[in-house]
Amino acid sequence: MPKKENKPQWASRGGRCGNFDDKHYFEHDDRVPRNDKGSYLRKRPRESFKTQARPTRDVPRSLALALLDEDVQMATSSNNNNNNNRQVIMTERNRRTQRGRNSPAPHRRYRTSSVPRPKRFPIGETNWYKISIPYGQKYDKDYIINNLLSYIAPETFLPIMYRVFENEANFYVDDEKIAVALFNCDRKITTTNGYKLLVRVSISPFPQCEIDDKLKERLKQAMAKRFVHDTNALDLSRFHRDPDLASDYFCAIFQPAILKAVLDIVSEYIPDLEALNLDGNKLQTIQNLNILNRKFLKLKILYIGDNRIKDINQLDIIKDLKLEELKLAGNPICNKYKSQQYDYISDVRRRFPKLLRLDGTDLPKPITFDVGDEENKIPPS
Repeated sequence: MPKKENKPQWASRGGRCGNFDDKHYFEHDDRVPRNDKGSYLRKRPRESFKTQARPTRDVPRSLALALLDEDVQMATSSNNNNNNNRQVIMTERNRRTQRGRNSPAPHRRYRTSSVPRPKRFPIGETNWYKISIPYGQKYDKDYIINNLLSYIAPETFLPIMYRVFENEANFYVDDEKIAVALFNCDRKITTTNGYKLLVRVSISPFPQCEIDDKLKERLKQAMAKRFVHDTNALDLSRFHRDPDLASDYFCAIFQPAILKAVLDIVSEYIPDLEALNLDGNKLQTIQNLNILNRKFLKLKILYIGDNRIKDINQLDIIKDLKLEELKLAGNPICNKYKSQQYDYISDVRRRFPKLLRLDGTDLPKPITFDVGDEENKIPPS
């Protein structure tokens, strides 16, 4: 029988020919011969296509990273023997900072301090503050308000326009001192379910309300109880805090629309009004009070104290009123006359010649040249 030709047989492992003496394979031989019989002791590491071999333990880590990734050394030390000197290595591939033991760059999860930062009370020019109670929908209004009142006692407040929106309860206060006290209530009150009551204070524009027939009816009811028939006087002081209105409406008289609606109702039902109290309504200007000159000809007493009137010239708007008593105390305008009371009385009387009482103090009888025209002066001696 003819002898079969020896054909190369491919092994299942490595994809190489079974005849190891044949050197016609596609890769170089990475085995190291141990003896002359063709056996092999071990396999050498496969050849890498990187430009630099993997660093060994004998090479410093920072130098190995620089050689491996072609790093750029950003900081170095003149004294190579000092182990405390810090170095920052920035790679050219991803520009990430290598953080070593002595690296000045903090870890991305490093926290500067475990102590929480103290909260700061919001400061603004306005005294209107919005109080928010997160998860306030879980509690009744009386429960929240009574707990807050108990904590800030003896201070008291009236929540204006208490509302629950989604899972938060909101209301407004008009006093900075009360807002600070409520700000300090945060996480100080333990509720019935064991959680701490959260209280947030922020500066917010005052809420607007639409003037419709329903609101006008509520205004009539509120003013009816504030009218004193015997003296023909109407007390509208701090009108936005009226309990019959504050729960549903924000009726601040410094808003022109609210002031006009209120005075229209008064002129319709009390045309002979003689005394009007507008204290504590945060009036910055009395421009809208010019309606008093036309609709209340018998008005003799006017209180506009504890507001925000800054200029004495604003009184020119209502100088046509024949006032006998006026209150301005509590306005910034009075601070300008602390040491000049005579000038204060003179400037006020120049606009209201028949004035007999100012800020609760009886005035002396007016002097002719004090209230007359400026041209009528005492002749020189």
